[in-house]
Amino acid sequence: MGPQELLNKVSSQELHITNTTANSGYIVQAGSLSNMTPEELEQKGAQTGLVIEVNGDPTKAITKITPNAVPSGLDRISYKAEESIKTISGISDSMQGMDRADVAAKAIQAKQKAGSTNLVKPLDNLVRSDYILARNVLDLVQEFYTEPRMMTITHDHATGETQTFQVNQPNPQEETGEEESPYQEIINDLTLGEYDVVVSSVPHRETLEDSQFEQAVSLREMGIMLPDSVMIDSSRLINKKDIIKQMAEQANGPEAQAQKQLQQAGQQAEVAKTQAEAGAKAADAKLKDAKTRETHAKAQVVEQGEPDDGAGQAKMAEVQVKAQQAEHKMSIDERLAQQKMSLAEREHALEREKVQGDQQLKAQDMAQKRMDARVQQAQQLAAAAANPPAANSQVANRSRQPTVKS
Repeated sequence: MGPQELLNKVSSQELHITNTTANSGYIVQAGSLSNMTPEELEQKGAQTGLVIEVNGDPTKAITKITPNAVPSGLDRISYKAEESIKTISGISDSMQGMDRADVAAKAIQAKQKAGSTNLVKPLDNLVRSDYILARNVLDLVQEFYTEPRMMTITHDHATGETQTFQVNQPNPQEETGEEESPYQEIINDLTLGEYDVVVSSVPHRETLEDSQFEQAVSLREMGIMLPDSVMIDSSRLINKKDIIKQMAEQANGPEAQAQKQLQQAGQQAEVAKTQAEAGAKAADAKLKDAKTRETHAKAQVVEQGEPDDGAGQAKMAEVQVKAQQAEHKMSIDERLAQQKMSLAEREHALEREKVQGDQQLKAQDMAQKRMDARVQQAQQLAAAAANPPAANSQVANRSRQPTVKS
C-alpha cells in the first residue's frame, strides 16, 4: 500500500526469521536418547540448560540442525523502503542534518533550499486545508454560538496584558414608560457581521524565537539601537514578563526621571556651548573682515597720494573700523554673559532638584524605618501577650514571699 507499510512488513519478517532460527531442530538416531523421548526433545529442545543423555557417541547419536541465515534480499528491500519514504516526502538527508562529514557547508545549504522548494505544494495544500477548517468553524460559531460568554484577548504576550469582555450579552431595557419592544438588543452579537479568514504559517515556536533573537542581536551590532524590552521579549528567558515589568517600573521611578533630566540638561549645555563657540568664530571672522577693510582703505589712500583728503578718509575709515570692532566685542561679551548666566541657572536648578530628590529619598527611608519599628514593636507586644500565664504566676509568687532583713 505504501513505503511505510512495506518497511513495517520487511522488519516484521526479519524479526520472525530471527526468532524461528533459535530452535532449528535436531537429527537423532533411533533409540539413542536415554533420558527423554523424541517427543519431549521436540517440546523442550529450545530451553536454556537442557541436558540430553544419549547411548553411545553423542556426536553421532544427536546433531543440531544449522539454521538458515537471514536472506540478504530482505535487507535490500528495507533499504529501498527507507529511500522511497525520503523520495516521496521530499525530505533529504541534508534537510534532516544527516549529511556525510565530507560534504561542504555550501552544498548542504543548496540542498536544503532545493528541498524546501519541493515542499511548496504540500505546504500550500496544508494552508488551504487550514483555511477551509477556519471558515467552517466561523460558520458554526455564527450559527450556534448564541449564548452569553466571557472572552479574553491578550494584547501583549510579553507583559501578559489582557482584556476580558462579554459577547452575546442582552442589553437590559430601561424603564421609560414607553411600550417595550418585542426585540431585545444584544451587545457584541457574534451572529451578525461578515468576517474574513487569514491563515499565516510560521516556523516552530522555539525555532521562531531563536531566529527573532538572532535578528535583534544582528540589528544591535549594525548600530540600530532597539529598546531593551524588545531584546528581552525576543529571547527565550522563562521570566521575561517579570523582567520587562521591572524595567518599566525602574524607568518610571524618581531616580530614573532625575537621571533623564540630568542627561537632557547636559545635552542642552553641550548645544549651548557649541552655539557659543560658533558665535565666537563668527565674531572673529567679522573682526578679521573689518581689519582687512581697514588695511585696504589705507592702501587706497597711499596709492592716491593725497595727504589731506586721503588722511581724512583713512582716519574716518579707521574710526569706523574701531567702532565696528567695539560693537562686535560688546555683542560677543553680551552673548557669553547670557550663556554663562543660563548655564549657571540650569546648574543651580539641577542641584536644587537633586537636593530635593535626596531629601525625598531620605524621608521615604525614615518613614520606612518608623514603619519597621512599629511593626517590630507590635510583634513584640503580640509575642508577650501570647506567653502562657505560668510565667506571670511565678513572678506573682515571688513577689508574695516575705522578705527578711538582717
